[in-house]
Amino acid sequence: MIISLDTETNGLDFWHGCQPYFVTTCDEKEQVQFWEWPVNVLTRKPIVQAADVKEIEERINAAEAVVLQNAKFDLAALSTIGIEWKEE
Repeated sequence: MIISLDTETNGLDFWHGCQPYFVTTCDEKEQVQFWEWPVNVLTRKPIVQAADVKEIEERINAAEAVVLQNAKFDLAALSTIGIEWKEE
Protein backbone atom coordinates (compact mmCIF):
# COMPACT_ATOMS: atom_id res chain seq x y z
CA MET A 1 0.00 0.00 0.00
CA ILE A 2 1.20 3.50 -0.84
CA ILE A 3 -0.02 6.39 1.30
CA SER A 4 0.33 10.14 1.11
CA LEU A 5 0.87 12.04 4.35
CA ASP A 6 0.60 15.69 5.31
CA THR A 7 0.84 17.68 8.54
CA GLU A 8 -0.59 21.03 9.59
CA THR A 9 1.27 22.81 12.36
CA ASN A 10 0.95 25.76 14.71
CA GLY A 11 4.10 27.36 13.30
CA LEU A 12 7.39 26.72 11.53
CA ASP A 13 9.96 26.57 14.34
CA PHE A 14 9.95 23.01 15.68
CA TRP A 15 12.95 23.72 17.91
CA HIS A 16 10.93 26.28 19.87
CA GLY A 17 7.68 24.47 20.52
CA CYS A 18 5.79 24.22 17.23
CA GLN A 19 3.97 20.94 16.69
CA PRO A 20 1.39 19.43 14.37
CA TYR A 21 -2.28 19.74 15.30
CA PHE A 22 -3.54 17.82 12.24
CA VAL A 23 -2.12 14.81 10.37
CA THR A 24 -3.80 13.26 7.35
CA THR A 25 -3.15 10.26 5.14
CA CYS A 26 -4.72 8.97 1.96
CA ASP A 27 -4.18 5.54 0.46
CA GLU A 28 -4.41 4.13 -3.07
CA LYS A 29 -8.12 3.44 -2.60
CA GLU A 30 -8.68 7.13 -1.76
CA GLN A 31 -9.41 6.25 1.87
CA VAL A 32 -8.62 9.35 3.90
CA GLN A 33 -7.70 9.07 7.54
CA PHE A 34 -6.94 12.01 9.78
CA TRP A 35 -6.05 12.90 13.34
CA GLU A 36 -6.89 16.35 14.69
CA TRP A 37 -6.08 17.66 18.15
CA PRO A 38 -7.35 20.67 20.06
CA VAL A 39 -4.89 23.49 20.64
CA ASN A 40 -4.56 25.18 24.02
CA VAL A 41 -5.46 28.80 23.28
CA LEU A 42 -3.11 30.17 25.95
CA THR A 43 0.02 28.13 25.19
CA ARG A 44 -0.77 27.37 21.52
CA LYS A 45 0.33 23.76 22.17
CA PRO A 46 -1.66 20.95 20.57
CA ILE A 47 -3.04 18.36 22.98
CA VAL A 48 -1.78 15.27 21.17
CA GLN A 49 -3.24 11.89 22.14
CA ALA A 50 -0.73 9.05 22.62
CA ALA A 51 -3.15 6.56 21.03
CA ASP A 52 -3.28 8.71 17.90
CA VAL A 53 0.52 8.85 17.69
CA LYS A 54 0.64 5.05 17.89
CA GLU A 55 -2.01 4.76 15.18
CA ILE A 56 -0.11 7.14 12.87
CA GLU A 57 3.11 5.17 13.40
CA GLU A 58 1.32 1.91 12.60
CA ARG A 59 -0.13 3.42 9.40
CA ILE A 60 3.29 4.64 8.29
CA ASN A 61 5.03 1.36 9.13
CA ALA A 62 2.37 -0.68 7.30
CA ALA A 63 2.87 1.27 4.06
CA GLU A 64 5.18 0.13 1.29
CA ALA A 65 5.88 3.78 0.48
CA VAL A 66 4.91 7.16 1.88
CA VAL A 67 4.51 10.13 -0.45
CA LEU A 68 5.27 13.54 1.08
CA GLN A 69 5.03 16.95 -0.56
CA ASN A 70 7.42 18.69 1.83
CA ALA A 71 9.21 15.74 3.40
CA LYS A 72 11.76 17.63 5.49
CA PHE A 73 9.01 19.73 7.11
CA ASP A 74 6.59 16.84 7.72
CA LEU A 75 9.29 14.58 9.17
CA ALA A 76 10.44 17.34 11.51
CA ALA A 77 6.82 17.96 12.55
CA LEU A 78 6.20 14.27 13.25
CA SER A 79 9.40 14.00 15.29
CA THR A 80 8.06 16.63 17.73
CA ILE A 81 5.28 14.23 18.74
CA GLY A 82 7.57 11.22 18.99
CA ILE A 83 7.30 9.70 15.52
CA GLU A 84 10.74 8.90 14.15
CA TRP A 85 11.16 7.91 10.53
CA LYS A 86 12.52 4.40 9.97
CA GLU A 87 14.40 4.14 6.68
CA GLU A 88 14.81 0.67 5.27
